[in-house]
Amino acid sequence: VPLLLSTAFLDLLCPKARERCRKIDTVRFVAQDGCSEPDTIFAFDINDSSHPTPPEHMVGEVVAPVEMPKEAIMDKGVEMMFVMDQDVVHAQDGITQEFHVAWRAAFQDYSSGRWDRARSTLADVDHIRPGGDGPARALLAFLDGQGLKPPPGWTGCR
Repeated sequence: VPLLLSTAFLDLLCPKARERCRKIDTVRFVAQDGCSEPDTIFAFDINDSSHPTPPEHMVGEVVAPVEMPKEAIMDKGVEMMFVMDQDVVHAQDGITQEFHVAWRAAFQDYSSGRWDRARSTLADVDHIRPGGDGPARALLAFLDGQGLKPPPGWTGCR
């Protein structure tokens, strides 16, 4: 996963950017004062295959569709970039609805402590995505390391 985000960072994003993120875990971070608060980790998935860009393209520059000048996208703000900028639009090509549905089911099983079912569904998720899925593999390793048994008092947060 090229980009992991905390809840605090996710909350700073525009709605269109948030829609493209997926919840991948809830963990406890221990602060310097010893207190621990759960925080959700999100991923912004990016397809590993590159989308062709014009030869004069600069990283971070808007790639407008043929029918629209890039100035028109830039004038409409960040929200429009997630709809029209071809770099951003194609960053998640191949990450299918089937993948997202399977991920949500697997994550629900994991969070709810149904780890036998979660393991099976996470393995399916890993096979749906070409090249595999890092978050699915991380949760599979965690589940296997725990012997597929949630710890006593499991609340969906590790």
